[in-house]
Amino acid sequence: MSAAQAAGVHRDSIRRWLLEPSFEAEIEAQRGALVQRLVGALEHAGISGNVAASIFLLKSLSPDVFDERLRLEKLRHRHALELVEARARAGLPEEDQIMRFELIVGEYGQPGFENVPEPHERH
Repeated sequence: MSAAQAAGVHRDSIRRWLLEPSFEAEIEAQRGALVQRLVGALEHAGISGNVAASIFLLKSLSPDVFDERLRLEKLRHRHALELVEARARAGLPEEDQIMRFELIVGEYGQPGFENVPEPHERH
């Protein structure tokens, strides 16, 4: 069953409504309200002792401290950069070094990695 059928509305009506800016704005407003309610419910669950909700909130709100995936990714990039530097000291061809470094910097420069602390910086 489609959403249109569940609402008792023909899908062509919904397509027409979606062309109206006020309808689209109302959909976005309702989506925002739903997100706020869900965040509130998740916060309540986490505070009430729901371990899974607590972990999710911590990883979402402070990924630099609580998301082990980000920390491991940073370590992987640091190791790759060390390899590039070692290859440069070993006298490998310049284009090989540059290509490898650009791959590392391109990945390392992605959002989310700029504030990942070193393991000893955890609070």
